[in-house]
This record gives sequence, structure tokens and C-alpha cells, in this order.
Amino acid sequence: MGTQPPDVILREPGNTQSGSPRVGVIRTLFGDVETPNFILCGTKASVKGVTVEMLREANTQIILANTYHLLVYPGPEVIERLGGLQHFTGWRGPMFTDSGGYQIFSLHHGSVADEVKGRRRGTGSRAPSSSSAGARESSEGGRDGRECIERSRERLGDAPLEAQDTGEPDSQLLRLDETGAIFRSYHTGQRVELTPERAMEAQTQLGADLIVALDECTPFHASKGGVYRDLRQESVSFVNEHPFFGSAIGGSLGADSEQMHAVVQETARQLRKDRPIHLLGIGRMRDIFHGVKQGIDTFDCVHPTRAGRHGSALVPRAFWEGDGAVGVPPSACWDHDDSSVETRGSAERPDLRAGSVPELASSMSSPSTAFLTGRPKRKKAFPVAAQTPKEYVDLRNAAFKFDDRPILHDCGCYTCRTASRAYLHYLLKAGEQLGGVLVTVHNIYTMNRLMGCISPVPRESSPGATANAHT
Repeated sequence: MGTQPPDVILREPGNTQSGSPRVGVIRTLFGDVETPNFILCGTKASVKGVTVEMLREANTQIILANTYHLLVYPGPEVIERLGGLQHFTGWRGPMFTDSGGYQIFSLHHGSVADEVKGRRRGTGSRAPSSSSAGARESSEGGRDGRECIERSRERLGDAPLEAQDTGEPDSQLLRLDETGAIFRSYHTGQRVELTPERAMEAQTQLGADLIVALDECTPFHASKGGVYRDLRQESVSFVNEHPFFGSAIGGSLGADSEQMHAVVQETARQLRKDRPIHLLGIGRMRDIFHGVKQGIDTFDCVHPTRAGRHGSALVPRAFWEGDGAVGVPPSACWDHDDSSVETRGSAERPDLRAGSVPELASSMSSPSTAFLTGRPKRKKAFPVAAQTPKEYVDLRNAAFKFDDRPILHDCGCYTCRTASRAYLHYLLKAGEQLGGVLVTVHNIYTMNRLMGCISPVPRESSPGATANAHT
């Protein structure tokens, strides 16, 4: 890590009440991060299929690397010897590393194990769903913490380590207890130990600018507690009382969007406002809008890049218009007429360049009863498809076979400047890797543009752009 901690400047324009949108700058040795901001996930210190130069051209300011996967291979000692993550990867901007806590559960229960290990199931390759569950795949725990721990203990019992292999092909977890976890490396088969101390040591060796604690006082500490109000309050109190650089909202965020928004709203309201607040694993536009309104500063998720690799392109206009739309972008950001992207209704599009954050749907304006005090009662998933326009279009669809227009005609990304929908459709259907790369580039540019547009105060750079000096 750097020789000095990052500096942070946060302000809430025109409103100092808790839970209000705000802007800020996190200053690190490798550059500034304007907030609100979306942190792209580079699972193994690489955003899959995208070069560092592509990230820069798409106005990316900061990326995330997963501590657990770098602990498995090549090892933090190797990266430290080679000068840290920035020197190792060639990325000269700020970097964020997670605690590795999510992998304790995800690699054991198999939620993301196939992609991480390079395996494919079945013959089809469908685009990831933009449901709330799909968009939270990289959060610090996809299930309720109590439930996961209880289930793991039931399966592993108190047998010696050598006898604690579950025998399931997806399970790499050998032991889980109060001190940490022991995995079998999916790379070499050797044992890997992940404890709070080891997580901190590894992230320090990696040289990240912003790091997350597994269970220790560090620059960023995650507030957890699942959907239990008492546990959330206890965790928030602990985080607020200790000298952390920033706060993160992690753990299980609920079974559906309504419950997740209630948990985020209540937790963000209680966290200290003189520190940056990060929301772990959230990538849907609707959820980002809600988070910004609650004063969240940064977000991270694999969803935009994972969807891009499978041929799904972000289309903000379709999201911002129609029934259930949560807001309207400044016309200087998205002012195009794209008849091929379906929208519902013809909602008026007021100019928001003055800096007001788009209003959310009325159902999210007040705390929800979905934030529970006891064990949650599982509900039906929030009917995203019925209530919110799609955020993505699948370019593998036959409708794009003869479409010679760019994904969005007013988008300045490399893909929209150089490739037609028909060409992207062809590449994806032919199984050419370039197709996924080009759509991923578009999604990265669009997410960065989105964060500039929904900022409570217009940024000094061009609308939606996130200028950054990578030197």
C-alpha cells in the first residue's frame, strides 16, 4: 500500500441531512477518484478481455482486484516483488482490493465458481440476468451470513481437516471457523489459509490504494448483519466508533430489490458522513440511483462487464423512459432517438443539468417494512421485467442481423465509433472473442458516463466523462 493514506473531500450540495446525495474526491497516490463512482471488477487484477488502454479511453478512474484469487495465484509475495499491482498490471490509476470474504461462501456454494475456474456448464451461454440477484454477484456474501455458516458447519462438522472435504466438485472450502477459512487452491490443489490477518497482509503486499477488512480495523470496514436490524445497528456502531478511513455496506442485502433498498437506506443513514461509503456488489442502474440518493459514494459489481462478454449491451435510454422509470438523464448526456430500443410510454425528459439527482420511484421514497428485525420471510423476487424497462439489449438477437447502426448513435465509446450492431451480432453468433470485448468496452464507457450524469453536481469534465490523469 502507499506510504500515506488517501485523502477524502466529501460534500452534500445544498443539503446536509443524512441520507442525501453528495459529491466528493478520494485522492490517492495514483490519482483522484471523483464520487459518486463505479469501480470495475478485475477479478484477477484484470478486467476480462479489456486492456489497460481500453479502460483509460473509457474514462475509468479505479478498478477492483479480488484478494482471494491473487492469494491463490500468483501470490501477493510475487506481486509485491514486482512493484505492486499498478506496476505489475500497467494500470497507473487507483486500485481497490476486497477482503476475500465473499469467496468463502461463493466458491463453497458454487455461485460464481464456474466462471472463476474457467468452466462452462451446458451448451448454451445466456446473458446474465439483470435481476437484483444477478446484479449483486460480487457483493460480500450472496446469502444470509447466519444461514451460510450454519449450513457449512452442518456439512463439515468437527472432523479433522483431512476429512472435511465435502466431496462436491464446486466446493473448495475445507474448513470454516471463527479464526478464518482454509481452501483448496483451484489452481494448484494446495491449501490456502484466509484469516483477517492474512487478508490484511496480502492486500498490503498487493499495494492497493483502498482495501477492505475481513475482520479488522483498516481503511475500509464493511458493515454487515444481513437483513437483521439489530445486527446491522451493532455493526454500524462498531464501524462508526473506530478510526477507519471509510465504510462499506456488505453482507446479505436481502431477497429482492425492495428489501435490499430498505437495508441500504437504513444502514447508510446511520453510517458516519465524514467518511466515504462503498456499496459492495451493486451494479444495476436502478440500484445505483437509489444508492446515490442515500449518499453512497462508490459501487462495484461484475455485472456490466460479465453481461458484455455474453453480448448484452447497456442501453440507458430504455431504462430512463417508460413505466417505472426512476429518472431522466441530462439531455447533454443521452439525447438520442433510437427507434430500435424498446421503451414503455413517453415520459417527459426534463433537463437536469442544474445538478439535481433524478427522483426515484415513489415506492422507494420511505423506509420499507421489508427490513426485518427477525429471521427474514422469503418473498417473491421483485418483478423487474414487469416494472422496469430493460437495461440491456442482447445483440445476439436476430433483430440486429442487418442493423448497420452503432449500439447508441450518440455514444463516444470505441465500439460505437467503429462497429455496427450487425457486425457485433455476427461476431457474437460466430463465437469470436472480439464480439464480447467490444460490447464490454461499450458497457464500461456507459457505466462511467452514467456516474458522471447522476452526480448531484456536474463534473468539470464533459458530461458523463470521468477525466483522470494516468501518469
